Amino acid sequence: MGLSLGHDVFARRYTTKDSAVYATFLHWPEDGVVNLQSPKMTSATKITMLGMEGELHWTQDPLEGVLITLPQLPPGTFPVESAWTLKLTKVN
Repeated sequence: MGLSLGHDVFARRYTTKDSAVYATFLHWPEDGVVNLQSPKMTSATKITMLGMEGELHWTQDPLEGVLITLPQLPPGTFPVESAWTLKLTKVN
């Protein structure tokens, strides 16, 4: 019997710690862009990927939410291969 994830393959899971929001996603998007419908971003928002150096580029789209450009590395080169976590700071 195969495992069917259905729509869950694109699911995002959110947690918080202190003033940071963490968004974990289970599927590496083919186009290298993750979209989040929440939280609300500010001009001071910073987004990083756990285990990677530097900030990620993001834009706000009125229909699709926040579009976050992921690093240009294949997911197999990261320390983990089953889930990735973004850290968002200075959000509303």
